[in-house]
Amino acid sequence: MDTQDFLFTKRISVLGNPFTENLNLKLNEPGDTVLRIYSIDGREVFTKSYAANDVSQNINIDSSSWQQGIYLLVPEVEGRKLNAIKLAKK
Repeated sequence: MDTQDFLFTKRISVLGNPFTENLNLKLNEPGDTVLRIYSIDGREVFTKSYAANDVSQNINIDSSSWQQGIYLLVPEVEGRKLNAIKLAKK
């Protein structure tokens, strides 16, 4: 991970990890953002795009149908894929 990637991943905060029924995220800086979440077996369980003006938006994702386990949040900001963020569902 280079310094620029580290700064880009600071654009997104995970509010509560591990999480249970809901996953809460926050976009900290402006920029067109796509959030994709994958189960550990590579299955995409969530994808959504957010506009540049959605900064400081709290995002609440209903994860009640997801199995307990490890997930990967793969953010893409301004067309650039960032390092995955490991999430754990209890």
